Amino acid sequence: MKIVIIGAGELGLKVASKLSSNKDVVLVDKDEDVGALARNLDVQFLRGEGTNIETLKEAAGEEGAACLLALSGDESSNVLSCQLAKKLGTGKTICRIDAGGYFSEADGITKETFGIDQAFSSIEDCLNQISESLDNQILMKRITFANPDAVIDVIRVPFNSRITDKAVKEIPYTELLKNIRIAALVRGNQLLLPDGNEVLQAGDRLYVSGHRENVQSFVEELKNETELVRRVVIAGTTEKYEKLIAKLLERGQDVRVIEPQTEKGERLLNSYTGQIQVLIGEPTSLETLREAAVPGCDAFVAMGGDDEKNILACLMASHLGAKKVVALFRKPDYMEVISQIKEVSNASWFNPTEISANAVLRMTTDKVARVDYDLKSLDAEIMERPLTSHSSFKDKTIQEIQERKEWELKDHLVIALILRDGEVICPTGQSLLKEGDSLVFIAKTNDSKLKKILNHF
Repeated sequence: MKIVIIGAGELGLKVASKLSSNKDVVLVDKDEDVGALARNLDVQFLRGEGTNIETLKEAAGEEGAACLLALSGDESSNVLSCQLAKKLGTGKTICRIDAGGYFSEADGITKETFGIDQAFSSIEDCLNQISESLDNQILMKRITFANPDAVIDVIRVPFNSRITDKAVKEIPYTELLKNIRIAALVRGNQLLLPDGNEVLQAGDRLYVSGHRENVQSFVEELKNETELVRRVVIAGTTEKYEKLIAKLLERGQDVRVIEPQTEKGERLLNSYTGQIQVLIGEPTSLETLREAAVPGCDAFVAMGGDDEKNILACLMASHLGAKKVVALFRKPDYMEVISQIKEVSNASWFNPTEISANAVLRMTTDKVARVDYDLKSLDAEIMERPLTSHSSFKDKTIQEIQERKEWELKDHLVIALILRDGEVICPTGQSLLKEGDSLVFIAKTNDSKLKKILNHF
């Protein structure tokens, strides 16, 4: 299966690195210097414009491309690349569009008009994830898959809740536990693949998998035991991410904004007259943070254009007593470093490249690892693999394959979900695996035995 990627920026390189494990990937970019980075991957690099017909033909080759991903930072070029690729016979086209304005259903101009099968917005996806995390205190982020009913929610074990200091098998939500799975647990710098005897501690991060409705029900039960997110302080929004203010106001949340620029602060006040409070000052100033009533606030969100300020402001806000802190950062070099900061257990870190890469992978394939830097810092990944006709696991229960000593699954990976013909199955020991099932699992990638285990799929 050949996949052509237009744009070898941060997003293009990240997606190429994931897809190249089992796909024939051609990366197209006009920048030869960027191409040098691509050569470190198992992909073919082609220097050229994604809007050039001859370049697209060369990238697709005689057999043609099954999929084209237009991921450059130039939206107009992305749209045109998809339109040309579709005319040239590409099977599926996926387009990155952040600003919008290209489609109008009222005028009969849709993405299909331009030969685009699926489109996504890095900004909208990022806003949605941040907004979801601000709905309650315990949800840190939500991981989704091609099947929209399949989710893994990352939640923080609250202090003094009904699950705190309880073994997994003693969690009181008996009926809910039948339909969800606690697939992994992160405690400090340690990844645990828990069994029923694992005792949950306040601050643990749980990877809870299952059908969306069942996982949400579990989160809602825990959410009802904790304080709701009512007062949110937002530091340094950029124009692209100002929509978050409107989203929070629609939910009835109390929004306060710290803005360094007087002119911009006045514009925000005029845009949301009587709805928000705006404080002019630096988000990394203790005096400003205290004046904005950050100590004791339900959530503090740093979304300015300076990554370093966002991260530092969140660390300071957490130290002052903000119940939850959220930071948006863009530099990929910070991803793995930030995920190592375990002292701030109430922090959610969001990176547009990670979010967009997962969106593209959901649209493209079901056979690659998802991007999750919290797990990557612990040498682990969320992976998805289909069971082939040659699979050793076919027609066996999960309990059977866990008990086979030569496979040694128990200490190396946990099956979080079974996806079967549109159905989301929460696995138990008695779940029978069938050919064609797609298994979502969390695996320790630094384990020398993992490759051997994956060969059984």
